Amino acid sequence: MTGGVDTSQDLRTSGMKANFTNRGWRARRHGAGMTLIEVLVTLVIISVGLLGVAALQLTTVRNNYDSYVRSQAAVLAADMLDRMRVNRAVALSDANPYTVALGPVTASGTQPARDIVDWKATLAAQLVGGDGAITVTQLAPPTGPGTPPRRAIVTITVQWGERNAGDEDNTLRFVTSSQI
Repeated sequence: MTGGVDTSQDLRTSGMKANFTNRGWRARRHGAGMTLIEVLVTLVIISVGLLGVAALQLTTVRNNYDSYVRSQAAVLAADMLDRMRVNRAVALSDANPYTVALGPVTASGTQPARDIVDWKATLAAQLVGGDGAITVTQLAPPTGPGTPPRRAIVTITVQWGERNAGDEDNTLRFVTSSQI
């Protein structure tokens, strides 16, 4: 063709088409695909990202477990408070039969002793190194007409160990107080 549109005739006769074609082929071959190094770098970047996601998932699972254990401690403390409210007259007596320290207890034939033994067994079964203590502080009776009911502040401490802490002191405590 004329007018500079089809120059293949001119390039063919001068030998320049072969050089142009070879240079173009080399450039296309180099830019057409990915090299092994590029693939390996991509794999390393993706692997690091996946390791970060796995570490995030592990942290989430651990935090969920810690939250579960703290919730169990709160529920078990509330369970003991409910037991004391059911047996309110005995819980408010001067003998304070529900007062107990951390450590093992022995059962006797009374309802408060059975409640405490059952509660401590549940603590030990559901919490790692679970134990509990109860203190009952009698309040002065309110003044006024009629016979006012006795009142007391009950403080319940639930203690447990954290999982896999090794030699560190890993004792955690949940303390709650309530008036009965």
